[in-house]
This record gives sequence, C-alpha cells and structure tokens, in this order.
Amino acid sequence: MDGNYSRLPALLDTVQGMTILRENSKNDDGTDCVPGVEWFRFNGVAATNLYVNGNLWVGFGTSAEQLKIWRRDAAVYNVWHQQGTVAGLAFFKLRVQGYLHFSTTAAEHSITYELILLQDGRMVLNLCQPPASASYSGEHRLLCGSETLDLPLAAGQKTVLTFTPGDAENGKSWAVTEGVPRVGNFRFLTGSGGILYTVQDGAFAPLAEAALSEALFLAQGTEDPPPPALLASLPSPTVYLWTDAPDPVPMQAAITADPPDQTLEAVCDMAHPSIVGIAKLTAAGSDTVTVAASTDGGAHYTEGLPLPQFLAQDTAALWQSLPTDHRLQLRFTLHGTDTLSWLKFSFINEGD
Repeated sequence: MDGNYSRLPALLDTVQGMTILRENSKNDDGTDCVPGVEWFRFNGVAATNLYVNGNLWVGFGTSAEQLKIWRRDAAVYNVWHQQGTVAGLAFFKLRVQGYLHFSTTAAEHSITYELILLQDGRMVLNLCQPPASASYSGEHRLLCGSETLDLPLAAGQKTVLTFTPGDAENGKSWAVTEGVPRVGNFRFLTGSGGILYTVQDGAFAPLAEAALSEALFLAQGTEDPPPPALLASLPSPTVYLWTDAPDPVPMQAAITADPPDQTLEAVCDMAHPSIVGIAKLTAAGSDTVTVAASTDGGAHYTEGLPLPQFLAQDTAALWQSLPTDHRLQLRFTLHGTDTLSWLKFSFINEGD
C-alpha cells in the first residue's frame, strides 16, 4: 500500500500502511522475493527485488548476503513491505520479524527490523525489537563488493543506523552513522545583536544582510546547526532554520549549564562573656565551597579557603585573631552545583 508522509520518524516501528507478504509462516533457510524499486541501486544493481532470507540477511537486486542482521541459523515468520513518499522523497520500506534460532519462538529471542530505502540513495536500518537475550550471537555486516562495514548491533539495544553512499548513483562507498537522518533540505543561520552569522572554517562569519530570506539561507546557510562551543561564543544567540520539508521536526537542544558563583554572608557573634574559646568547627557542605573571614566588619577578608581546610584550622589561633567585640564575619562562595547546609561553631565556655 502506498503512503505519503511528511516525516521519516512516522515510518518507524509500525506496520501501518504496509502489505504483508509472509504472515506467521516459518521460513527456515528459504528466501522470500519482495518486489522492490528501480530507483535504488546497491553495488551498481537496481533493487527491483529484495531477497529476505530466513537466516536474517537481505540482498538488493540479487539473492546474496549483502546486509546481515544477526545472520545465523534463524527463522523468519513475518515480512511486510511498502512504498510511498516522505517529505516529497520516494521510499521503500521492508519490515521483518523472526527468531534467532530456527527451533524457538521464545519472546526473548524474537527480533524485528525495518529497512527503509530512500530515493536520494541513503537507507535506514531500524532495529526496533532487538532480541532481549544475548544467548545467540550473529553476524552484523553490510557487504558491498569489496566493501565491508561492521554494524553496532547488540541484544537489548534498539538501534537506528543510517547508511550514506559516497556514490549514490551506483550505491557504493558506504558510510554508517547512528540516528534517524533528516529528509529534505535544511539550512541554518545564527543571529546575535542584530547581526546574522554563518559558519565558515569552523568560525562565525558575519553577513552583510540583516533580513532573513529563502535566498539567503540557500546561499549562506549551513546544512548543520552551529556546534555548541561555537554558539556559546555569542551573547544571547538565536538559531534560525529554513527547510522545504512540509512538516519539519522542531529544533531541540540539550543544554547543560552551571549557575554562577553564589555568595552568602554570615556573622558569628562570640561576644557573650561565658565564651572563652572555640572548641571545634563542623559543617555539612561541598568540599569546593570556599570560606573567607573578616575581623574588621567586612572591610577586608582573608583569602578564601576550601571548606575542609577552613574547618581544620587551629581554633585557638582563630580565637586569638578575633577583635575585641569577638565578631567574625564570614563569606561563603558556592561554585557551580555546590551546597552548604550548615556551619557550626562549638565553644569553650567559662568553667568547662
């Protein structure tokens, strides 16, 4: 059944819109011939048919072990296929479900994978149901003539791989990356302080134009967003995206930031006549909290000491350093995610 989609993720991990070719019927060592597409080529051969073997391998236009997904003595029970367009690009989708051993149908050994061929020459492998058990090992490889790519597949790990050919016309010189590919044209520009920037040679380059337009994106935009380290070099940056995809995925960013240093001040008043000394210092807080002290009402502070070092100081010397009013002003500096719950002075009282 043909289908039109605006986003590639809508094709993943679903049988919606698909035609079933093998339905709950065991294929041990045999090969199903699935009608493919003329426009996709692999190793110079059009994938007019795809060959799905019960031992978990696929051939493109020829019945050969070219894509191996847990290739071993297994069995396939269900095969689906579909054609359509995604973001205006033709696609072919194959979905296969089976078990890692020809004599078992235990759920822990079940495997389901999807293979999507795209008109631009790329293909996507979605291991949407990996086997839960690692009892049965297998071979994970893409073989294209003299090329061999090992695939990072593992039990219990859902994985999406994108295969990109260096030679799309013939389907050769493949590279593999993890993740769902973008489908459509995407261009990025960055704005800050009323100036637009593009990225050239790993650095921001300002543009003379101040107004966004399709022509500007196509002429000056980059295919990928600016890297985080570069983006952080601009004050309050805005990343702009232009795409011809009919339903683009919203831009998202994972941001990790530490808060600025925070300063707390407190006064320890030891003027009570019963207090004749300091017995000990204790605290609950991060070791990276720094503590500075002032004996002149905050006019001057000592250099900040890490909290453990402040607590370990000679309390007799600290007592002797106090002014006549016996007031000690403290400044705590919390860095990043530091915490400080409490600081306690234990006193020596007259008569102890």
